[in-house]
Amino acid sequence: MTDESSTGKARVLRPSWWVAGAFDVLARLRRARAFHPRGLFLAGELTVEEGAGLALPAGTRPVIARMSKGVGTPGGRPDVLGLAVRVPPWAGQERPWDLLLSSTGAGQRSRLLPIPARSWGSARYGSLAPYLLDGRRVWVLAVARDLEVGEPASLEWLERRVAAAPVRFTLHVVCPGLPARQVASLTLRVVPSGLAEHEVRFDPVVNCLPDLPMVPRWLRWVRRFAYQGSRRGHRAPADSLRRVPPGPGE
Repeated sequence: MTDESSTGKARVLRPSWWVAGAFDVLARLRRARAFHPRGLFLAGELTVEEGAGLALPAGTRPVIARMSKGVGTPGGRPDVLGLAVRVPPWAGQERPWDLLLSSTGAGQRSRLLPIPARSWGSARYGSLAPYLLDGRRVWVLAVARDLEVGEPASLEWLERRVAAAPVRFTLHVVCPGLPARQVASLTLRVVPSGLAEHEVRFDPVVNCLPDLPMVPRWLRWVRRFAYQGSRRGHRAPADSLRRVPPGPGE
């Protein structure tokens, strides 16, 4: 397909325009994110264990997170459930780190696919795409420690649950042929007040760690323009990729 430039010469539309344009249109039609349109922001902390080898210094850091429904099914109906986490920049790191996980299968192949889950507690949250860590392809996995398995995948229920008690996860690194290795714990405690849905946008391609790149390169390229198109269609503010909202009372 071609279009006409200001000089009157035809130019071929790049594949990046197709990808970004498709997600732009979808976000405009939904008047929300192209995917995971319905979600709940949460605040808490991420604790990276000593010797975790996660390309992230050990210690505890505040985070902003969002738990979401991929398609946006109403009420407590099953959906591809999401867990996005933003870690603010630290010494030597210019940008925040965004980790985006979706409910996946438990098998070697099914962990590559987004799979609907019936509850927040039963979902197995995985990175879908691998990362390159010390020359090996690894996947990041989050497992809920204390979310009730039998409860529905409802954002309203989740908000009540967090108000009653913190929600905890363990984070693991999975490498083919090796046992999963726990590297961190995540605790989500409160729902930040006064935070509009469009003010924080997660992007694991832009907000990445230099020593933990997403692979393969072609998939990273596709996701880059998909997120870009979704932000444009939803008219996300320019600082939405860097913003880390303060907690209540700050």
